[in-house]
Amino acid sequence: MNTPVTSPAPNPAVASGLTDQWAQFFTFLRRPVLPTKATGVGTGSLTGTWRLLLLDILLTLCVLGFFYTLTLLGVEAPENALAGLDFDWGIIALIVLAAPLTEEILFRGWLSGRPGHVFAMLVVALGALAVPIAAGYSDSRGLTTTTGLFAGGGALAGAAMLAILALWYWRHSGPWRWFARIFPVLLPLSALLFASVHLLNYEDALSPLLLLFVIPQFLAGLIFGYARVHFGLWSSILLHALHNGTAMAVILFFAEP
Repeated sequence: MNTPVTSPAPNPAVASGLTDQWAQFFTFLRRPVLPTKATGVGTGSLTGTWRLLLLDILLTLCVLGFFYTLTLLGVEAPENALAGLDFDWGIIALIVLAAPLTEEILFRGWLSGRPGHVFAMLVVALGALAVPIAAGYSDSRGLTTTTGLFAGGGALAGAAMLAILALWYWRHSGPWRWFARIFPVLLPLSALLFASVHLLNYEDALSPLLLLFVIPQFLAGLIFGYARVHFGLWSSILLHALHNGTAMAVILFFAEP
């Protein structure tokens, strides 16, 4: 078993300005190096998060402009399942709050390469799987749905406790050396997996053309990944929530009354 190391790369430096922050991001993409530890919550990291949000919006607008050009050339955009949703407060909360929290833990919670984060994500994922499994088992045995959900909820609560213990036990451990070596592959892979999940928003999820329409999610995944390893998981969750919230605000603004 590889021993976690303390210094696979220096701690991230705080950018001095907006363009400097963007330059650091693109330099990071050209040669992804996993920092020893995220900076955590602070004035510099909060400012950096807002700068990355502006970059995210700028890149999204560029891609949307590309999509608009495709429509002018006669390419028909696929129907998105979100287009038919009735955006009540429950749906909005799901998109702006629940989805960013869940997806960032799943796709980037482990990206730090620190054993506590990796094991915490694994046990929480297993606990989440226990909920539908317990409900299905209870139904097959003729038990009430409440019994199954109670059992699944207990498994999820136990997983959460194990996750907290893992975070505490490995709180001083740095990233695994082997993880830092393959990080340049894991970073785009996590963004690709994140983008691929959004293919399910379309009816013909296997169409090669749809790969073009999840480019915004892929680019956003790279930005979220940068924020996660440099500033912390809180930063990628906040970025993701603001990304979704901005999209929701635009959709609601142009929606028919």
